[in-house]
Amino acid sequence: MKIKRVFDCVSVLVGTIVGAGFATGNEIYQFFAKYGYISYILIAFFFICMFAFTYKIMLLANKHNAFTIDDLSKKVFGEKFAFFVNVVVYISFFIFASVMMSAMSNITGFIGVVVMSLLAFILCIKGKQGILVANQIILPLIFIFLFMLMANGFSFQPIHEVGFIGFLGIFGVLYYVSLNLLISLGSLLVVLHQVNKKELLCSAILGCLILSLLILIVVVILNNYNFASISMPLKDIALTKGTFLSLFTNIVLFCTIFTTFLSSAFGLYKKIKTDYKKPIFVFIIILLLCYIVSLTGFNCLVQYAYNIVGFLSLGVTICFLFANNKKN
Repeated sequence: MKIKRVFDCVSVLVGTIVGAGFATGNEIYQFFAKYGYISYILIAFFFICMFAFTYKIMLLANKHNAFTIDDLSKKVFGEKFAFFVNVVVYISFFIFASVMMSAMSNITGFIGVVVMSLLAFILCIKGKQGILVANQIILPLIFIFLFMLMANGFSFQPIHEVGFIGFLGIFGVLYYVSLNLLISLGSLLVVLHQVNKKELLCSAILGCLILSLLILIVVVILNNYNFASISMPLKDIALTKGTFLSLFTNIVLFCTIFTTFLSSAFGLYKKIKTDYKKPIFVFIIILLLCYIVSLTGFNCLVQYAYNIVGFLSLGVTICFLFANNKKN
């Protein structure tokens, strides 16, 4: 077993999923922290579901030697059903990219969107190596950021008391798992080749454990503070800790937004590169269209587009979960 191959898989899986919603604390509050003590059960449920979905899709991609979503879906489902799967996936990538542009615009303005788009453009052209470098940077950054927030105190005492109805959060976790796994597929497929079954298993377990640990850390941080709003609670907390941490928060937010954006953009670029003679020109047009959609507004996109995509992505991931492992 090669540790480097495991590390590559884990860094891409975690790096693409730990996006803006995660780093701001918004997603963790909405799907976990607000359910009180039940949030800890939901984190355990998250690990189980995330591992089941991730490992199954890793196995399918590896066995079918799939470099793209098109390859994977066609070999797993056949031509006809693969068409519908691909439509959902590529529309999802487009929406994810638009949402990340909108989030970046809220934090850094238009300049940040331009810088992010240019960096993503360069790394997409570079391919696998560019994807790995970007995601390997984010892992230590997010841990440093969270431990700096946790240094002044944390609590396992929930900020809310929720009764039995809190178990309904299980449905939210399924939605959260499928949405984030779909985001990661844009980059994850490029690192699964030449990885054996033992390495895939270790990658899935370690990646899902790290994600679960990060969620737990954010929950215990949120339990310890009164924050101004649920839109960006971790950023609100960082603002109370001084200028340096506030500046570092913006750096972390830029990096986490960027890695999620990069995964979606790379998924789109691979599709464009396969189907068009002038992929770079088409890719630039797609990025411009993403920016136009991003002008709709972050809250609007998250409230409507994300919910629609999340529902559809749950259907796609369930299809992959019950797909046959044998090659067609």
